[in-house]
Amino acid sequence: MAYPAPSHRVFLSCVSDDFELETATFPGFRTRLRNCLESADCKVEVQEKFRQYGEAFLIRKLGDYISKCSAVIHLIGEK
Repeated sequence: MAYPAPSHRVFLSCVSDDFELETATFPGFRTRLRNCLESADCKVEVQEKFRQYGEAFLIRKLGDYISKCSAVIHLIGEK
């Protein structure tokens, strides 16, 4: 799979329940952060965008993508 040039690629990792759902401590935070980064010409991906074919395959696919990123942002919440 070919990915865009790594100079502006970011992987955004978090537990959606803590940072996305309406009932979350910080509802919609991940979407707002992603929109902000994209407005700065970053290509932002989240784990849900990667098809789930099995845990081992997903880990390898994420590892390949992340290794070509300029940055990985991991938000840590209660979950």
